[in-house]
Amino acid sequence: MFNYESGIVTRKKLEEAIDLFVQIETDYKELVKEAQLKGQRPPLFKEVESKYPDVETAYEAVKQFARQIQPNDLSNMQRVFYGIVNSEEDSFRRAVISDYLTIEWDGIGDWRK
Repeated sequence: MFNYESGIVTRKKLEEAIDLFVQIETDYKELVKEAQLKGQRPPLFKEVESKYPDVETAYEAVKQFARQIQPNDLSNMQRVFYGIVNSEEDSFRRAVISDYLTIEWDGIGDWRK
């Protein structure tokens, strides 16, 4: 369960949102693999994501975090982005974090996909 109402997003809160995204991606990956093994239609990503009612709130928290660091400049956003992504040892988590931040930060300040 991810809780965020509004206001300042701390690094800890950002990491909670990231944990939710990693869980969704992990569930999706497992369900796709399971469906393939059974010869069934794999689920759509949105079907898996819809099982997490707090996902939209997590998206908003990630965007708010970007708004908070954006006033400095693009190089600061890039420094923070790579600091977050490269702090992970697990390649799957790194890929999920990179994808979600890139997509959700798009259009905030000078950040572009």
